[in-house]
Amino acid sequence: MPARNRRLAARLAARPGVAPLAAALVALVAATASGAIAAATAPALVTPLDGEASFGEVVARAPAGARDAVVLVGGRRAGRTRVAGGQARFTVKGQVGPQAVTVRFVDGGRVVGAVTAKRVWLLPRSGLVARVAAVRDTALSDRLEELGRGFPGWTGIYVQDLATGRFGAWNSDAPFLGASTVKLGVLIEALRRFGPFPERSSAWPDIVAMITVSANDAANRLLARIGAGSDGAGSRAVDARFAAIGAVSTRFPGPYRLEQARGVARGSGLDAPRIPPFLPWRRTTAHDLGRIMRAIHAAALGKSDALRRTGLTLHEARLALALLLDARADGGALAGAVRPGLAVAQKTGYRDDVRNAAAIVYTPDGPKIVVVVSYGPPRIDAGAVGRLARGVAAAAGVAP
Repeated sequence: MPARNRRLAARLAARPGVAPLAAALVALVAATASGAIAAATAPALVTPLDGEASFGEVVARAPAGARDAVVLVGGRRAGRTRVAGGQARFTVKGQVGPQAVTVRFVDGGRVVGAVTAKRVWLLPRSGLVARVAAVRDTALSDRLEELGRGFPGWTGIYVQDLATGRFGAWNSDAPFLGASTVKLGVLIEALRRFGPFPERSSAWPDIVAMITVSANDAANRLLARIGAGSDGAGSRAVDARFAAIGAVSTRFPGPYRLEQARGVARGSGLDAPRIPPFLPWRRTTAHDLGRIMRAIHAAALGKSDALRRTGLTLHEARLALALLLDARADGGALAGAVRPGLAVAQKTGYRDDVRNAAAIVYTPDGPKIVVVVSYGPPRIDAGAVGRLARGVAAAAGVAP
């Protein structure tokens, strides 16, 4: 493909929400440049692409001669439709979890083409909402305060219903050790820097390892690459992304090492009745983590404000959400507290004195953000964290 056309496709892909358009342009230009006009009418998925999270919308470009199309999820037929305008469109319902999605095109009884996304994280249609926090739920906040004050250590809690905009919080603006939860900022910035198809970049193995198994060495390598070899420049870029999202109390100061900063914390005056006894170096708040998780979810829905704030394209945001759905829960504050069978996109962070978790729980009534950060030196009481998590999950309506 000529360099000019590659540059055009890259510029399109950099604009929020237009990665699928860029993919189609790349395919079309490549076909035309090679003289293989037939390739331009080859079947192709528009959405979802391989590796994405999806809320059930399936759109595929039809090959010449196709009259009908069948969609298969996990190898099982999930719908049939007529081809119209050169495309087949489906809405897949009732499927939750990672699945292969295949569209077969037929002309009468003859298959004339097929295309597959090998792994798509399917989410319920009830997840197609992302309301901003608008109404404080007093009863919920009172319950969270009761749970927080009963915890033998320090904790911050934030819960938000994305279907209604109602939220509850306690000590949610107090600064806590972020541990691995602040890798969310590195995730967003790395997807931006190595797009429009980061899954094809050399950075992808580190992006996956940083989120799914929370690898510190992968996060450190990505930070240096984001900063073009400078950890400081990488940290400034990540902190700037946090600020753009509205997570103004969150900091990612450099590569992972032992947390050593000490000092007197200053509360925000918003919701910080019980601040931990020192100012963390790599820090965040429960409220900030809730903001970040909502931004990723809303960007994956194609919400323009969230795409602008995160700097992600629609494809990149859906990759981010899929990675968080694959992330392990062990060691996090919510491990074992959420009802089995619910899809959970999450990032945990833990060490001897810390248990954190920021999650989006996809329920039949809509997605709910649940964040718990906790601190208890020199070694946190794991049993107390479990009791706290179960109480928060019950209050949020996501417990077993």
